[in-house]
Amino acid sequence: MHSARTRDPISSCGSWNQTGGWWRSRVTITTVKLPKFDDATFWVVFHRQFEITEVQNNWTQNEKSTHLFSVLQGEVADVLHTVPAEATYEDIFGAFRDLLVDTS
Repeated sequence: MHSARTRDPISSCGSWNQTGGWWRSRVTITTVKLPKFDDATFWVVFHRQFEITEVQNNWTQNEKSTHLFSVLQGEVADVLHTVPAEATYEDIFGAFRDLLVDTS
């Protein structure tokens, strides 16, 4: 007889079955990937894609910053020199906004 029904982390997506054990169900988690952001991409379009992706992937503020840093290419990546490595997503976004206003 089972006195305690504890779940191991691997079987967290299952149920207690009739024979006194956990059964595992298949769960598919879709991760949306970001396109690279470069000089040829409109910031407004990329930013909207980024917002949709971060919601779908359930990113934290730290993860948003990390992912934004990782997809910058070309001249737009130069904005990285204006923000510290520990910058928040809002800091990075602000730097882009300032860059876009300066070049308009």
